[in-house]
Amino acid sequence: MWVAAAALLAAPALAQNVKVEFAASDDSDEFRERAWALGYVSRGGWGLRARHLDFRAPGWQRLGQAVEVGYEGALAGGQGLARLGAASVAGREHAVGLLEWQRALGADLTLGVSVERDLVASERAIDAGVVHTALAVTGDYQFNERFNVGWMAGSTHFSNDNDRPIARTRWNCLLHEPWGLNAYLKTRNYRNSNPGRPEYYSPSRLDEASVGISARTRLSASVVLSLSGDVGRQSTTDARERIWSSALALSSPPRATGLVWSARWSVSNTATNATSAGGYRYTALQLQVTAPL
Repeated sequence: MWVAAAALLAAPALAQNVKVEFAASDDSDEFRERAWALGYVSRGGWGLRARHLDFRAPGWQRLGQAVEVGYEGALAGGQGLARLGAASVAGREHAVGLLEWQRALGADLTLGVSVERDLVASERAIDAGVVHTALAVTGDYQFNERFNVGWMAGSTHFSNDNDRPIARTRWNCLLHEPWGLNAYLKTRNYRNSNPGRPEYYSPSRLDEASVGISARTRLSASVVLSLSGDVGRQSTTDARERIWSSALALSSPPRATGLVWSARWSVSNTATNATSAGGYRYTALQLQVTAPL
């Protein structure tokens, strides 16, 4: 959530456009998720977005649809992305939405707010109609030309009587600018007020720290390559485990005009909202194309 907010100020100002999105994920719990989205944004930043949702596990499938109205662009002295709508999954109706807002306060400091309401994507959670509502403040501080820190602090409320205060940080050091080579340390810490929920992974506490390397460079005038990989430790009330993640992305250059696109593949063994812990693996693919009209 806070990573998406951090991208707002770097996003290009697009004219009237159509956006097509596809997301797919598979995990070692044999839960699969597919989502297709088609959206339109007017010159004033207002738009409409429709999604088709497909959740599957062995012997189980649930389909759904969602429709949202939205706005992206200048908002309250900063940059914002807002969506509000309804989703229908497994015969249940849910209000869903997203707000990401960020504003630069001087040359070194950026602050933001993030609000999100959506389904909890797991077999039991979908059948029980569990949704989460997350509220957080985000920020980024540039200490000097090479060193910065991004952070998020907030809380997620789950509709099955559980609250999860959470904090994330990412400390980043630029090693080699021509290659976009960076070393980073990232942390995640949360607590559950009502642990052991059967619909999703919810230990009393979870603490993570990882170190990694990332790189971002142009392969050509129209293609940017991004890579990252990290390893670390996760500690919960259940166990202590080694964690890792890696990602590869291809995209159009920042602030590109005309057709804007991106493709990202990632894999991790880090436990998420909807998963178990030990021996877990999660793989995701995200595709996005934005075409001006």
